[in-house]
Amino acid sequence: MNESTEWSDIIKKQVTVADNLQEVKQSLRETTEKAEEQRDKESRRNNVILYNVPESEEPRAEDRNKADIAFYLVIQQWFKHKND
Repeated sequence: MNESTEWSDIIKKQVTVADNLQEVKQSLRETTEKAEEQRDKESRRNNVILYNVPESEEPRAEDRNKADIAFYLVIQQWFKHKND
């Protein structure tokens, strides 16, 4: 083989490797996104959506969550007594 053929073969191999690397990176990004979406769905699987719940004015998220739970418990008791 002459020197120019060898050089062109080396360049072709580098381009092929670079293309394959880009495909692997893209596949990894897509897989990561799908996994994150699945984790997000799983974390919301048991969520309950309540409408017309009064908004808490508490500054801390923990306190707002406690207020939401307290409201839910009141509604739950109301339904329990209504259905007895």
